[in-house]
Amino acid sequence: MSARSQIPAKQNNASHTIAFPARDALYLSSSEKTFANDELLPSLPVPSLSETISKYLDSVKGLVTEDEFMRTTEIAQNFQNGIGEELHAKLLQKAVTERNWLEKWWENVAYLSQRTPLIPLCSMSGFTNMGNVWPPTAGTQMERAALLLHFQLQFWKILRKEQLKPHNSHNVPWSMHQFRRYFNTVRVPGETTDKLECFFHTELEEPMSPTHLVILHGGHIFTFDAVDEYGDILTPPELQLQFQRIEDWCKENAPGASVGALTLADRTTWAKNRKWLLKLNPENELHMETIDTALGIVVLDEAEPADLTGVCAQTLTGDALNRWSDKSISCIVFKNGTFGLISD
Repeated sequence: MSARSQIPAKQNNASHTIAFPARDALYLSSSEKTFANDELLPSLPVPSLSETISKYLDSVKGLVTEDEFMRTTEIAQNFQNGIGEELHAKLLQKAVTERNWLEKWWENVAYLSQRTPLIPLCSMSGFTNMGNVWPPTAGTQMERAALLLHFQLQFWKILRKEQLKPHNSHNVPWSMHQFRRYFNTVRVPGETTDKLECFFHTELEEPMSPTHLVILHGGHIFTFDAVDEYGDILTPPELQLQFQRIEDWCKENAPGASVGALTLADRTTWAKNRKWLLKLNPENELHMETIDTALGIVVLDEAEPADLTGVCAQTLTGDALNRWSDKSISCIVFKNGTFGLISD
């Protein structure tokens, strides 16, 4: 496995977080905790069997001929009056013991059991139309990477402190559970089914969330702590210094083994290769744990996309030698200062 280069973070006893009072007033709260409503929300209701059958028939009506629809209706009615009643009763029993009877089925069957490669077939590409503010400019990669990551770290800290206002619609609260999986989360490959592991915790929960980042550049894998000894997130200049150290080191050394390329295979193949890597060298277990638990991934990419189409194409189909598809969020910063995100 590629060498794990530990770069100690510059220590600083002063916090220099960039503040935006107007933004904070809109999105943050000192009285409402981000995840406070999650355990108070009602359980997911189970629709009646007749309602489910009716919606199913409505959904297929426009896709089949009249004769096919009549036959489908007959089959659906036979199901409703036959084994459907027994299966629905079992579903009601399941819903008694689970707050969301659909969640695990959805995750495992529709999501984690898929065997296709995550990039580019399953992962999402994200980008921001900042061309008027940050047009493609040579020599800006490290500075913009530092600013981008500083704001990402701000959001991580907001979630850790539960300062993000709980979302609602017309005063009906929404679950905020998915925000727990934004950082410090990994999709571990399995030969038949993957597994989601989340290492994020709020400040009031144990254990403490891991605070390190993983950086991919030149086929190498690096890591450094994103907070200082006082618990403050690194400032943009401090982050820029770390990124510059990585680039300088890579210029003086040969390209790395690009282990991350293995994560772009189909999930079964990657699961087997991951097991092989762990057996190959005892230290690889520590390396893999470092990546799995990391706050997030940062890729310093050599491509120079000129527009949003290019950014989207490069994030999903670009340099496979510097990608790690398993993480929930990867920030890809290109040579000319443009950037995009990959999320799973």
